Amino acid sequence: MRGSKEGGGPTSDYFLDAESLGRNPETARKAAALFVVAPSYYFKKILTVNEAADYLGIAHDSVYQYVYKKQLPCYKPSKGQLYFKKSELDEFMLRHKKHAGYEAAEQADAILNGEEK
Repeated sequence: MRGSKEGGGPTSDYFLDAESLGRNPETARKAAALFVVAPSYYFKKILTVNEAADYLGIAHDSVYQYVYKKQLPCYKPSKGQLYFKKSELDEFMLRHKKHAGYEAAEQADAILNGEEK
């Protein structure tokens, strides 16, 4: 799809098609710069230790520590290799919520008014 330079419309620099990508290396470079490469775990439901560590933003040694302390659920279908459900990693990250000041005030008001939350 190409734009027109006449009439104030977008120029062809902003639109890419398969034909121009094959012929023009500069256009192909611009197209490649537009794409963001997703991490390897982005579309997966089951992650390895290294992917889980990357997903949680911690060192892989920390993942092993959480597993050892039984704070992080994992699966071990074969010798040595651990696997993690991404949904359980999400739950792990959200486990210890720090309440904002307004939430504490609302909770206190609810308790004082007999409307325990």
